[in-house]
Amino acid sequence: MPVLTPPRKERFCQLIASGTPAMKAYGAAGYKPDPRGGNVFRLRHRPEIETRIGELLGRQRELDQLATERAIERLALTKEALARELVPLAVSNLGDYIEFNQDNDPYFDLSKATRAQLAAVQSLQIESYADGKGAAAREVKKIKLQLHPKIHAAMGIARMFGWVVQKHEDVSPLEERLRAMTPEQRAADADELHRKVRQMLLEDQRAREAEAEADGGIGYVTEEPEAEGGK
Repeated sequence: MPVLTPPRKERFCQLIASGTPAMKAYGAAGYKPDPRGGNVFRLRHRPEIETRIGELLGRQRELDQLATERAIERLALTKEALARELVPLAVSNLGDYIEFNQDNDPYFDLSKATRAQLAAVQSLQIESYADGKGAAAREVKKIKLQLHPKIHAAMGIARMFGWVVQKHEDVSPLEERLRAMTPEQRAADADELHRKVRQMLLEDQRAREAEAEADGGIGYVTEEPEAEGGK
């Protein structure tokens, strides 16, 4: 259907399609005030007006559906990328970074660690000091390696994919929920889920920083038999 003429008719239809009440749309479109609403009612229910409003609403639904599909696609890619970052943290093991010498004493060896395993390392500190005096003095290195907390990464993945939900959340399958929603509800749900993921990652980062300040480290390995293990 072509754009209605005069322009105020088209403007009236666009305002109605955008959710503006008929009385307000009538004046905003350029018509003279109609306190009793009779003219507003007659205009609103003219065949060409109703047809044009229906056309505009249909076009808006198509745009909303397309935007929703794109938002869900972008969100899925974001979740996949975030999961790839969190998985190495959730499955990290101190044994991936330790070797044993002939005396069965442990020492850190990062030469064989993969890129994913190194991503799980939160901090690595090396301190050198002299042990003993004079000719008997020898250099000793103390290495402190701290991994990212596994529980935060594991819970982040679980929440991201709906394996763990809060009591107040809807526990029905995501696909079922999406099918039951209107395009507007799906778009709002996608935006809210994206916001929750960003907030979750921010809280996880803050928690890791707080633990790094409060904890001296996961494990120590030195050249002395007093080496400690790690979690």
